[in-house]
Amino acid sequence: MLIRVATRGSRLSLIQTELALREIRGVIPDSKFEIIKVKTKGDVIKDKPLYKIGVKGVFEKEVNKKVLDGEADIAVHSMKDIPSELDPELEIVYIPDRGPVNDVLIHRSGEPISIFDLTSGSVVGTSSIRRRAQIKFLRDDLIVEDIRGNVDTRVRKLFDGEYDAIVLAEAGIQRLDLNIKYSRLPIKPFTPAPGQGFIAVVAKKDSELASILKNNVSPANWASANAEREFIKAVGAGCRVPIGGTCLYRDGKLIFIACAISRDGSEAHWIIESSSVNEYKELGRQVGFKIREFAGGRLYEG
Repeated sequence: MLIRVATRGSRLSLIQTELALREIRGVIPDSKFEIIKVKTKGDVIKDKPLYKIGVKGVFEKEVNKKVLDGEADIAVHSMKDIPSELDPELEIVYIPDRGPVNDVLIHRSGEPISIFDLTSGSVVGTSSIRRRAQIKFLRDDLIVEDIRGNVDTRVRKLFDGEYDAIVLAEAGIQRLDLNIKYSRLPIKPFTPAPGQGFIAVVAKKDSELASILKNNVSPANWASANAEREFIKAVGAGCRVPIGGTCLYRDGKLIFIACAISRDGSEAHWIIESSSVNEYKELGRQVGFKIREFAGGRLYEG
């Protein structure tokens, strides 16, 4: 079976696509793949932080359009790039095993420096509203500046001296096999973005391929990822709001950790809830509504 695969053309996107296709080969042993590289709005606009672009799905829409137009059979994404509401003709049909979920701090010295050991006034680069708020919550004496570009570009900017440190997802560093030392940031208070570490495969609803893939997803992967997506829907927020939410599978149960933080880092709130795997939708919604109730709009303002 030939499967046409749409994906972004970045090195990390292509590596993540290959990780997904390795698992799909295990599900459909006779499958062969044609890779279709797509340039997205997020790839083109590089002079603004993502939260200032003002469009949902800046890394997703053009890739999924290939599936909608019949030019590709599946699309592969970083899960956290997919908006909470997909096009009604599409659905997530497969979720490979998750990579590391944590954020990490990389220091220009090349040594694994803790965020608590950074010199006061150090410049830390991030393109994320959430990470910016979490950094300020821990260390309001640090200077946080926007940084754009793929992982390789951000690392180069760091070692070129534009920043003292940067914060990135550990999954990207590991998947790119970068020989870099870093300090892993704890899930509390550095609660990751929903979907971080997950890869998502999207296809047209009710297609034969969608049915095959959905029937072979790990229940733990499906429950954890979709609990996080239910959380996003319940909160009703995108990348312009400083929230984090991650659902971990541990000893047959789901543990959901979520946070809401004011943009200046002065106020923060965490929730930890657990449930059975079968109750993933209810868990995500429950935690999302609690975070939304706590925030009440005030944490979403500047």
